[in-house]
Amino acid sequence: NETSQGIIKDAAYSTKTAQQRKPLHEVLLFQWVVSSGATRDFAFGNSWFFFELLIKTMGHYLHMTNRFSIERRHRFSYQFCDDITTLLRLIIRELLDRQHQTQRNGIDGKIHCTQLNTSLAFFINDCLTLMDRGFVFSLIKIYCKEFDLEITHGQPTDTSYYISLKLDFIRIICSHEHYIALNLPLLPTIPPSPSPSIGSMQSYSSNNNTTNGNHQRTMTIQQTDLTYEYRQEHYLVGIILHDLQNVLS
Repeated sequence: NETSQGIIKDAAYSTKTAQQRKPLHEVLLFQWVVSSGATRDFAFGNSWFFFELLIKTMGHYLHMTNRFSIERRHRFSYQFCDDITTLLRLIIRELLDRQHQTQRNGIDGKIHCTQLNTSLAFFINDCLTLMDRGFVFSLIKIYCKEFDLEITHGQPTDTSYYISLKLDFIRIICSHEHYIALNLPLLPTIPPSPSPSIGSMQSYSSNNNTTNGNHQRTMTIQQTDLTYEYRQEHYLVGIILHDLQNVLS
């Protein structure tokens, strides 16, 4: 009897411990974020490996917990998403500062930044497959905003290099297999209307000719002009066209 009770207690303790144990992808990312000095330099220098490991553990976690079938925004914890944002900002700072250092640990600064930037882009590309795409778009927005500030207000000698990094980043993001779907606008949900009355039909027919022309012109502007609304609805292609507009202007 005592033996059976001990087995039950051990099983309950093991279950509780397993529930409290953090997933590997969360631990890995947290350790990367809090690292410093030579450890962080090593992680940045081998970022391709750690990003690949991170993506594989994320996919394994979703598979083992049957989270592929739930909404994307509920697949990963808030803390994990916050750590990804923190890591992104750390890498952006590294990209903007490190390229001025010609040598560190025997590696040229620009070569290091190019490799780190490429690894980051492929990681975010993979995140579009596993995570909430609205969150991933917010990461892309942070990246573009920081680089746009440096391109606009930074040293003129660095402008071409920053543009090169950003274009390479966007090129990799846009190589996603669902690129077309990612650029399609979300259709607004229109509630079903009741059957129109005779009076409303007459009112509609009298005003239709005057409003139809304005509506058509508005729709044409929204679909062809590079407005803020257009760039919101067609996010990735909007970034490319906006950068092209800035270069040509």
